Amino acid sequence: MDKIEHSLVRQPKRDEKDLRTKTELEHITKIQVSDLAQVIAYVLVVTEVGKEHEVVQKLLQIKGVTEARVVYGEFDVIARLEADALKAIDPVVSTVRRITNVIRTVTLISG
Repeated sequence: MDKIEHSLVRQPKRDEKDLRTKTELEHITKIQVSDLAQVIAYVLVVTEVGKEHEVVQKLLQIKGVTEARVVYGEFDVIARLEADALKAIDPVVSTVRRITNVIRTVTLISG
């Protein structure tokens, strides 16, 4: 049996000025979250075979959907949603899921 050698890689030491306290990080996170003016979500959609363009047309009629396109690969359609708050995205996603010929969705939330 061959002998396997392991080597340790050491991380460079950080200056203390690069380290932030937990309180500082919490404050930064609160500022960044509260500063979000708009929530953007992408919904990846799997449709019934041959119904991609029909689903895109229905998506474009939904308030909050700013863009919808047919794509190729694991998913058939991608839709871009925009809202002023995260709570406002939920009803839009629910409406998307109820569209005839939509089999399943995956939602990605962005700020």
